[in-house]
This record gives sequence, C-alpha cells and structure tokens, in this order.
Amino acid sequence: MATENVPNFATITSHNRSGGHKPLDWTVLVDGLRNSYNLSKSAQASCTYCEGSFRDVILAYNSIHGYISLMVKEITRRIQLGWAAFSKLDDVLKSKIPQCLKTKVFNQCVLPTLTYGAETWTLTKETVHRIRVAQRAMERAMLGISLRDRIPNVVIRKRTKVFDVGMRVAELKWE
Repeated sequence: MATENVPNFATITSHNRSGGHKPLDWTVLVDGLRNSYNLSKSAQASCTYCEGSFRDVILAYNSIHGYISLMVKEITRRIQLGWAAFSKLDDVLKSKIPQCLKTKVFNQCVLPTLTYGAETWTLTKETVHRIRVAQRAMERAMLGISLRDRIPNVVIRKRTKVFDVGMRVAELKWE
C-alpha cells in the first residue's frame, strides 16, 4: 500500500468554542486516555503511516469501548450455537427416554458448546444471567414445560439435574 493514499493524521483539527480551529495534539489525547483508564504505555511498534500516537488512540478505544460490544456479541453467538447444538439433538432431548440419559447428553454436548471460550469472558451479572436464561429455556424444552405452566426454576433444575452453566463458566475461568 502506498503511503501517498494515507491521510496525514497530524493535520486533523479540533473545533474550539471561540470558533477557531487548532491542530489536535495526539500525545496529549493518548496520555489523557492512558491516565483515565490506568493503561500502561505499550512498547513502541513501528508504524509506517504515522508516528504511532494515532495508533495508540485506536488501540485504547478498541481495548476499552470495543471490548464491551465484542463480549455481548460473543455471548449472543455462544447462546445461538448452544441452541443449534440443542436443536440437532432434539430427537434425544425431547423424546421419552429416561431423564438421566437426557441430562448426560445435555452436559456432554450442549453445555460445552454454550461455554466454549468462557475462560476469556468477563463475567458480569448480565453475562451470567443471559446464559442461565438460555439454559433454563433449554431445560424447559427438554421437559416439555411452558413458561405459562409457572413452574419454578428450582423444580425444573431438580427434575433435569443438569450442571448449572454459571457454575461451569466460573470453574472454567483462568486464574
């Protein structure tokens, strides 16, 4: 890629209240981001397009704000893949076979799909709640129970005897 096509980031300006424009000082912006988010200065990587300061701004944004949206997308993706694994095993999980066999199939096939990569997840209450809601919906589908039946989650868990996904994710976390 030719460097002629790359914009000169040093000439980007900011608008101030007096109506004038002044050039942005990227080093001040980056240092301010580092200080406000307690980030250490990374080793200088060679950047052919700029001095590296604009790259630091992008990395700071991606590591802070972008990480949150990536986690939400990953959790949603894992839930969808968990449902896909559950759907592939519909013949077994929704059949009239004994519940102990259904539990073994769920724990061995669906739960690992749902929790794959959980070692790297940031566990928040919302994250664990979303995964538990998906697991409870799968358990209700296994038993043929509707939400309208108003059966408590504790009773459903006693009937299915599957591993709690929240506990499994907590076990998988790296120390």
